[in-house]
Amino acid sequence: MRTIALAAATMLASHAARAGQVRFDVQLLPAATGAQQVISGLNDSGTVVGYQFSSGNPEQAYVFTDGTLSVLPVPGALWARPAGISNNGVVVGSWFVNNTQQTGFLSASGATPIAVLSAGANTNAVAQAIDPGGRLIAGYSVGDAHRSWI
Repeated sequence: MRTIALAAATMLASHAARAGQVRFDVQLLPAATGAQQVISGLNDSGTVVGYQFSSGNPEQAYVFTDGTLSVLPVPGALWARPAGISNNGVVVGSWFVNNTQQTGFLSASGATPIAVLSAGANTNAVAQAIDPGGRLIAGYSVGDAHRSWI
């Protein structure tokens, strides 16, 4: 799968390069030994958000900016996954604090989450994206019923 994705990216990049429209800067993010990473968001200044995990350890949310990878503090989380970052550094995503409920969060510039998005007991909530004006795309589910909001 990795080879297919790399080949597709190479073909797209070479086509775009001929057209003179796109330039790619490839950078490998630092990771702890044995850790795997997922990038889930990028803003216009190049700040990246994502999560990393390794065997036996919870998924940790991170922010990568100016060559530095910083873990986003999410106290008590079994796992945390950022989904997006705005141009002013507000990170949105979700975490599990217990094994039964997923909760959305909003965090300003890598600080401890300042807002928790929850739709009530036995409800899973997620924050999926944030636009430059600060509007969230979020949603929740109760059983098989799913709802979204802005």
